[in-house]
Amino acid sequence: MRDPYSVLGVGKTASAAEIKSAFRKLAKKFHPDANPDNGKAKERFAEISRAYEIVGDEDKRKRFDRRELDADGNERATYPGGNPFATGEAGFDDLFRRRQRASAGAGAGFDPEDVLRTMFADRGAGGGGFSGFGGADPFAGQARGPGAHGAKQGTPPKGRDIRVTLPITVKQIVDGEKAKIKLPDGRTIAVAIPDGVTQGQIIRLAKQGEQGPAGHRGDVLAEVDIRASDGLRLEGSTLVIDVDLPIATALNGGKLPITTPAGKVAVKIEPMTTTSQSLRLKGRGVPAKNGKRGDAVAKLTLSLDGLDADTLTALAALVDGG
Repeated sequence: MRDPYSVLGVGKTASAAEIKSAFRKLAKKFHPDANPDNGKAKERFAEISRAYEIVGDEDKRKRFDRRELDADGNERATYPGGNPFATGEAGFDDLFRRRQRASAGAGAGFDPEDVLRTMFADRGAGGGGFSGFGGADPFAGQARGPGAHGAKQGTPPKGRDIRVTLPITVKQIVDGEKAKIKLPDGRTIAVAIPDGVTQGQIIRLAKQGEQGPAGHRGDVLAEVDIRASDGLRLEGSTLVIDVDLPIATALNGGKLPITTPAGKVAVKIEPMTTTSQSLRLKGRGVPAKNGKRGDAVAKLTLSLDGLDADTLTALAALVDGG
């Protein structure tokens, strides 16, 4: 690798703060997520990370300046009569040097990812600007500490999940509307209501939770709270519709129009129908998980609308006869 100072674009007399600042700027510029499908950017990012492992660590920087470490962070060991492990076989000497480097760095505890995570957290705390890198590990496939070249890295921890209550009206379910939810951080999200939604169901909204140190968001876990509205309510999977029954129709019979999610339907009402009766309307409820509609039940409520003299006479006769 090139001289780590020149990789980061700083002089050998640069302060620790100047080196850290240079690393932050270059890390943002060449991060793979900011340069998708750009292999050169990925290589540059790896080079920047390795350089910072050396000169970003106070002890390693001093050792590098004393020429005890080379530009890759390897020990510049001296052996009487030469390296006894230098057999001339390609790759064996390099393997020995990597082993030695890993041993020398054990317990050093320096990790440039910590700087990058802090950088991301600083930007995230400001409520905007830098939003992270879309769930990718900032150091995926990179070395993370001495002797870690080629090691696979885990995904940086994501932010915490947010648990909230999602109020949904039956009218929204019937009309196929989205329900809106306001999160603690002030964001408002429109949530598509799934078919067959039930009371207490948890809807997971991926990557909408709190932001983690590297910009990775957790999830939102929204617990459904179904509320009756506009004369509509759910009893299990059955849609219950409150329907006004004009007193004249109750006494004399006739057709009663009812609006259902599957459209309007005219129901035949027998004379002297009472409000204790319910009318089941098959296949006219809300969609279930299998895509088919459930049933609806019309609950009749007596209405005095349309009460005229003839109806009053018939009602009086009915009372007298009782």
